[in-house]
Amino acid sequence: MQQNEMHKQRDGMFEEFMDVTLQLSEEELQAIHGLIPMTQELFDRCAGKCEEIGGVRQLEELIREFPELYRVYREKEITA
Repeated sequence: MQQNEMHKQRDGMFEEFMDVTLQLSEEELQAIHGLIPMTQELFDRCAGKCEEIGGVRQLEELIREFPELYRVYREKEITA
């Protein structure tokens, strides 16, 4: 039973990965992977798309990697 849960979790992670990968532009993916600089504009687009599609793991990773950009993003969301 424990192995079945691990498979479900792995499948969910892969599904989320594919959802995020298919929704983000090439430029956004390059910024996430450090191939180009992550700007506030790119961060805002990536975070917004992750929130829309439920890309929780990717959003958490973005927050960990770019906490200063996330603070600005949240401030914009709160005041909007």
